[in-house]
Amino acid sequence: RMSTSKGTVKAVLSGDTVIVMGAPVGGPPPERQITLAGIISPKLGRRDGATKDEPFAWAAREFLRKFCVGKVVTFEAEEVVASI
Repeated sequence: RMSTSKGTVKAVLSGDTVIVMGAPVGGPPPERQITLAGIISPKLGRRDGATKDEPFAWAAREFLRKFCVGKVVTFEAEEVVASI
């Protein structure tokens, strides 16, 4: 069985990816980048302009941001990918 974790949504990177912040333990709070399972959102373009936003990418990000930033969430990690 997968274990559940809790945290507060700190930021939304795209329509399917959020940053969740845990409780601080003797220092800054730990953060995890969570990609929502079963959701494929339009991709945002690169800041340097190398790629453009896909249609509705900004609207998808803003919808998720308004819905969950600052809220406490409970989640299960289906798969963990090591940081690069």
